[in-house]
Formats: sequence, C-alpha cells, structure tokens
Amino acid sequence: MYRLLIVDDEDLARYAVRKMISRLAVPLEVCGEADNAVTARDLAAQLKPDIVVMDINMPGMNGLEAARQIREAHPAARVLVLSAHDSFAFAQRAVQLQLDAYLLKPVRESEFAREIQRIVDSLEGDRPPERTGPAGGAEIVPYPRKVEREFLKLLDRTDTPATRAREIEEIAGSFLPEGTDPVTARRHVIELVAFLYRELDRLPGRDSSPVRGDFFEEVGRCTSTEQIRKWLSMVLMEFARGYAHREEDTLLDRVNEYLRTHSLQEVSLERVSEYLEMTPQHLSRIFKERYGMKFLEFATEKRIERAKELLLAGTCTVAEAGQLVGYTDPHYFSRLFRQTTGLSPRAYARLRSGI
Repeated sequence: MYRLLIVDDEDLARYAVRKMISRLAVPLEVCGEADNAVTARDLAAQLKPDIVVMDINMPGMNGLEAARQIREAHPAARVLVLSAHDSFAFAQRAVQLQLDAYLLKPVRESEFAREIQRIVDSLEGDRPPERTGPAGGAEIVPYPRKVEREFLKLLDRTDTPATRAREIEEIAGSFLPEGTDPVTARRHVIELVAFLYRELDRLPGRDSSPVRGDFFEEVGRCTSTEQIRKWLSMVLMEFARGYAHREEDTLLDRVNEYLRTHSLQEVSLERVSEYLEMTPQHLSRIFKERYGMKFLEFATEKRIERAKELLLAGTCTVAEAGQLVGYTDPHYFSRLFRQTTGLSPRAYARLRSGI
C-alpha cells in the first residue's frame, strides 16, 4: 500500500482530494494532511509518503519550495501539484523542479485519476513516471525535445507570414502527434513554453513574452489534444512575433548608433546593410513593415532631428549644422529641412530666442 500526503490550506480542497482517492482502484492510502507548507515538510520527514498532492498558494512558505525541500530529503517521493494558482512563473518553476504533474483547479476527476494511476504505476516499477497514451496503456509519448531547436531555427529565418504560419502548424503537429493524450499534451506544452520563455528572456530589448496571467486558464479549457495543438500554434505565433520585435528593436538601436557615428558621411541603404551584416532587401522590408517608411526616410528624419537640436542650441550656423549631420550642400540641406519641418533652418533657429 502506497502512502499519500495531502497539502492544502483549504479544508474543502483536502476533502475533495480524499474523496477522489477513495474512488480509485489503486493501492493507496492517505497517511496524513497538512494545511501549510511548513507542516507538510515536517510531516513528510516523519511519514515518508510515496506521493504528495501539493497546493502552491499557501500562507508562509509556498508549495513549490516545500516540494523542493521534500524531494531533497526524500528523492523517491512523487509530487503532484494541484493548484488554482495560474501564474506562469510557478509552472516554470515546477518544470525546473521536475515535479511529476501540474494540474489546475478545478481539476477534472478523470485527469486526476489518470495522473495518480501513472504515478502509482511508476512506483510499482520503481522507475520515473512514464507518459502514457490516451487509454493509460503501454504507448509512451516522450517529450519531443528536438522540436525546441526546430522552432528556434525557424525564428531566425525570414519567411513570409503565410509560410511561417504553415511551418508553425507543422511544428505544433510534430510536437503533439496523434496518440498524445490531453494530460500529457498539456504537460508537454507547459515544458515547451517554459523553455521558450527562458530563451526569449535571454535576448536584449523589451519584454515581449506572450505568456499572460490567464495562461493556465486558457490551456486548462482545452479538453482534447487537438484543441491544445491549435492553442499551441497560436502561442508559438506570439513567440515568433515577440522574437521579431526584439530583434528589430535591437536592430533599430544599431541603426541609430551607425547614424550617430557616421554623421559626416553619406548614408545609403547598402552601407548600413553591410554594417549590420544583412541584405539591403531585408533591412528595407523591416523598415517598411515595422515603421511604415523607407530606410532613407527614417535616416533623413533622424538627421533633421539632430540638426534641429544643433540650431536650437545656437552653437553653429545653418551651413555648419548641415555639415555636422552629413549634408555638404547648404541649399539641399535647407530644402530638405523645410520639407521635413515646414520651416527654413533660419526660421527654426529663431525659435531659440522666441522671435
């Protein structure tokens, strides 16, 4: 008979777990209960349960820290997280701790039964829990780790939106192939999203993670592997957009740096593309799609902005301001300045004195 410890700060939640356990045809008994993580840790040291059903959001120490300490002292213990807490950070931590299951409340009794049966089977074989097929039989669906790298390679390609969408659907299909049961599919998705979240977080630039607070609510509403697969495709598309935006934000910083450090030189799409180590066509496409303008229009705006700063500072003449931002012909500079601002350089300079 295997021993199970229930940990939850709500009496009703502990009662619900006891009732579900009592209806299972498994060699399992509830050996103890705890309403907080510290008591759970101490009881686990005393009772040495085979399985711990652990809530996360409890007063004081949270359930994941208690699970870590229990596993550290009792490595053979299996931990099933059963929580209403839908924070992605908690799920990511659960994946890192290699806990045996993460189910979101309100949990379906069939899913709970499947996970408990899987864990009991692993205890009987004294082996790590296996991921089983939809009938809980012998079909094993291992975590397809190679898909992680396939998706990262896709992010670095410059495909059209239609091509990228089709490739992402293919990746989602290979990640969750036919025969993957919903519980396993959900667990695999959590692990994949945790991996991609860490990879995207290493990139410079703003936070563009698609992971939202209702992450578990959304994936929890999926009742079939097909629904989870479609949901995964949407999340992967969001990751792809976030990756592209970060890449483009970093690119914009480098373009601005080039314009600052080469202000006395002629600017061309070809020269900047060579500096950025990309094709002129790719750079042009990014500016057109992201900023709605041609690259040279962007460069002109930046140079005129710098010229405006110089004129307002009153430290140079109109001709000198033009030369400092790369325009050697003062007449061309004046004409371009007027087209951009609606004022001549001299009229703009008078704004400094309020004339």
